[in-house]
Amino acid sequence: MAMSEPSVYLAKAEESLVGAASELAHGRYNNSVNRAYYACFQAAIAALQHASIGPRLRHLADYAPEMMTYLHASRAVQRAHDFLAVIRAEVTPHAC
Repeated sequence: MAMSEPSVYLAKAEESLVGAASELAHGRYNNSVNRAYYACFQAAIAALQHASIGPRLRHLADYAPEMMTYLHASRAVQRAHDFLAVIRAEVTPHAC
């Protein structure tokens, strides 16, 4: 069974995290931090893909000989707005 793209990146993130812990245990601190960073980076990619914010639209906008339309842009802006709202809710301290 094929894994979804977010699942693939989440699996990569989990593997990077295991690698970070292993490097830490072996005293390779720079490599440990590198793997920890990539675990977070890959998890962020999984979250973006889960929110339907993927690299394809950015790739088209930046590298393809194609112009983006209002529909493309408005969808991208709405998805980014929704994604940031979720992140904002997670990182903003809640009043007790």
